[in-house]
Amino acid sequence: MQLVNDAYLTLTPYVPGKPVTETERELGITGVIKLASNENALGPSPKAVEAMRAALAGVHDYPDGSAFYLKKALAESFAVTERHIIMGNGGDELIDAVIRACVRPGETLLYADPSFISYKLRAQQAGVGIRSVPLKEHRYDLPAMAKAVDATTKLVFIANPNNPTGTYVTATELDAFLTAIPNDVVVVLDEAYVEYVRAKDYPNSLPILKQRPRTMVLRTFSKAYGLAGVRVGYGVGDPDLVGYLERGRGPFNVGLLGQVAALAALADKDHVQRTVDNNTREMERVVPALRAMRCGGKPLEVTESQANFVMVDTHASGPKTFEALLKQGIIVRPLANYGLNTQVRITLGTPEQNDRMLAAMRRVLG
Repeated sequence: MQLVNDAYLTLTPYVPGKPVTETERELGITGVIKLASNENALGPSPKAVEAMRAALAGVHDYPDGSAFYLKKALAESFAVTERHIIMGNGGDELIDAVIRACVRPGETLLYADPSFISYKLRAQQAGVGIRSVPLKEHRYDLPAMAKAVDATTKLVFIANPNNPTGTYVTATELDAFLTAIPNDVVVVLDEAYVEYVRAKDYPNSLPILKQRPRTMVLRTFSKAYGLAGVRVGYGVGDPDLVGYLERGRGPFNVGLLGQVAALAALADKDHVQRTVDNNTREMERVVPALRAMRCGGKPLEVTESQANFVMVDTHASGPKTFEALLKQGIIVRPLANYGLNTQVRITLGTPEQNDRMLAAMRRVLG
């Protein structure tokens, strides 16, 4: 008898980067800077840290299984009811939940390639049929995706902004796509980086939820709120869809510390604004500096980004660029597993961190 499901026989697991401390030990260096995972360079809100400290004495009890207070605060901020909100152990759990709940045998999931790798991995784990449409000039090609929707298509993921490119879908493009596809297709708008968006034509997804019930918006506290380590994500959608997802949700999936931290972080709008302001200033400064560099006689290509990272084409091997920067104490993300063999993804850090990264890039490319 076979040990595991067929899907697991060919599944390639997600490979996270090593901890900074282990990287320093292996290389015999100190002061390594991690700019690989799109974390908040300013860290969490001090109010969130204090909330977690105050809650530590209660970790012997199970957390509130319904995340009542956090869900209530989110509902108020979006002007919806608590029945429109579902909480997840990070956005990944909700991606998995939507796939498992909505896609039946014979139905398929459609996504863009390259995009957030969890769509493909979670679908493979669930044994779900998957189809992809390539990006066009590093952007979602929504007209091509609309044409790819067929009678088997049940679920579509749209990362907006997209990871790993940082590009975005405009309001006009999204409206045309939703008009072109059947209303019974479930569309998930993954807005993990929405707080960083500067584009004026970025879509307001909340009215879409009222107009098109089979739509869900996913967001997270891992990025702009700086709480990646406690894993809190949430979805906003029609109560009927949310209700079905709740049936499959594991009990106590969001821990006590995550709940109190997210509640405090949500209220600390000043910290989020400082985070966004730092990202905006550094984007305006770092991108031109990278584009001024050359490799093999060619200027680096930096894709316009609406997130807190940039994708850089060095015209050289991405994995080799990663290794060379690592020896300089800078961790970035090579993108060969996305089929982007000469690109790396660089998270924008503090001004000091970015200065070190730029200096390391000049040494590596020089």
